[in-house]
Amino acid sequence: MGGAGLIRFYQDESSKVKVGPLATILLSVALIVLVIIGHIWG
Repeated sequence: MGGAGLIRFYQDESSKVKVGPLATILLSVALIVLVIIGHIWG
């Protein structure tokens, strides 16, 4: 019971920017690729 209230508290607090899991994965992969390209060119 206590855990459900904690989850609800954090869900109520996160009303600023909502990013889905697919967008997070795609942005992470894009960042990794950019870093690898930067190391190859650098």
